[in-house]
Amino acid sequence: MKITRSAAIAAIILALLLILPVSAVMLEETYKGQVSRIDENKKMFTMQVDTVYNGKEWVVYSKTSLKNRYVEGIINNPDFFADVKQGDKIEATIMGGAGGEWIIVGKIGSTSVTESPIIASYGDPSRLVSPYYKGYTISFEGKPDCDSCEGSTCPALSAVVTVSKDKQPVETKEMIPGERHVFGWTSDYQYVLKVIYNRGEAPSSLCPETGMITGPQAISDFTIYDTQRSTILESEIGAINPEETKEIKTETPTEIPTLEETQTQVPPTQAPTKSGPAFAWLIGAMAVITTLFVCRKKL
Repeated sequence: MKITRSAAIAAIILALLLILPVSAVMLEETYKGQVSRIDENKKMFTMQVDTVYNGKEWVVYSKTSLKNRYVEGIINNPDFFADVKQGDKIEATIMGGAGGEWIIVGKIGSTSVTESPIIASYGDPSRLVSPYYKGYTISFEGKPDCDSCEGSTCPALSAVVTVSKDKQPVETKEMIPGERHVFGWTSDYQYVLKVIYNRGEAPSSLCPETGMITGPQAISDFTIYDTQRSTILESEIGAINPEETKEIKTETPTEIPTLEETQTQVPPTQAPTKSGPAFAWLIGAMAVITTLFVCRKKL
């Protein structure tokens, strides 16, 4: 039985569709350094990289750890350009490599050999390696709008945000896009986290009867300030409803050391969990060639 030309074309299209989700997984890279150039009109900035995170430790920049020391990308956070200036020390993660999108930028406070705490951040805090000042960390889970999903991601209707300090939970609150909240305000801590939830995404796999789909990662956008409570305006506090938040009050917090930087000249090893587009297209090309060979043989 001969395979028709239409069937052959359909087989080729199917082979291509099978590889598209793989190639959509975007590589993320995290650096420390300083802001070299800002172009607000184009919503872009350039970072001068000093160290590269290889998945285990920070490695001093070299040609073996990163091809080009100056990395440019776009950023869509609404507060970045008002707060960040040239020369600021930052930790940042870019998605898609040079020319891609900065999905998180964290301003670094005073630095030392062993620590570089974040005092403000713009983007997705789950992509930061270093903790915030005074041992704060933040985690969240988006609630997907399952009627509006596209592939592996959905718009987030809200996000359940949890702030911890020294690995102890401080407060949990569900936030909707555009909402702001001061976490830890009713505690005895001198420093608190002012959090603005700009917008977000959630994995479509969280929706009922939806399996795991390979594709772009869910990205959310927050503006976060680690600041003294004396700088918080009364209008920013609002009426805190105890029923809306869950808070654990810790009167005598114990500080723990922040993340230590191990700076070596050892080349980084990329994590094997993310596939680049070149590898995906190689698989697709092999599938297409195999299909054509079979079709030609049977025709």
